[in-house]
Amino acid sequence: MSFAQHLRGNDINLRNYDEQKLHYGFVLGLNFSRFHFQPQGRYATSDTIVQAKISPGFALGLLGALHLNPWWEMRLAPTASFNERVLEYTSLSSGNKVNKLVEATYIDLPLLFRFKSSRRGNARMFMLIGASASFALSRKVEEQDLVRVKPFDVAIEFGFGMEKFFPMFKFAPELRFSQGIMNVLEQDGNAYSGQLKALYNQRVSLYFFFE
Repeated sequence: MSFAQHLRGNDINLRNYDEQKLHYGFVLGLNFSRFHFQPQGRYATSDTIVQAKISPGFALGLLGALHLNPWWEMRLAPTASFNERVLEYTSLSSGNKVNKLVEATYIDLPLLFRFKSSRRGNARMFMLIGASASFALSRKVEEQDLVRVKPFDVAIEFGFGMEKFFPMFKFAPELRFSQGIMNVLEQDGNAYSGQLKALYNQRVSLYFFFE
């Protein structure tokens, strides 16, 4: 029995990890973005149906984590994210469809608080909640009748994941949901943006943290 316990003890990776106040790392991610929109009042009698499509993207960034106590951790992860969102306009009379693509590269600055379970061997679960500010670095403006969005947004974020300890690093896959709280629509009254009252960003992301 003692020999088996000794073997299990030797299998614990990064044994003193939680005793360190600061941790650093990097993150890679996949995301799926879409708009949640509110139509103008006249949309109910319009010949056009608007649908928000889900589009894929990816992200990469750095991580700084502050260990507050055995259960709570504060995390700042500046990330460059490459997103596109699509609004599909369908004419009821002709059946013609027009896709309006909104592409942008963002710098996301999420400040998150992670609540962790007790460690079981080399793994533990966690939940997280926080907020993120996003700044657009570049936006495509090739067409005249674009649906334009503002270059700044704030979102509420929450999610969950698992930490897995290896001999040289910690790996943590994380599923995160993001809901924008600002109306990002730039209303210029063209045929496409004129049918909308508000646009809000929504995103589901799968992140892979290496610490």
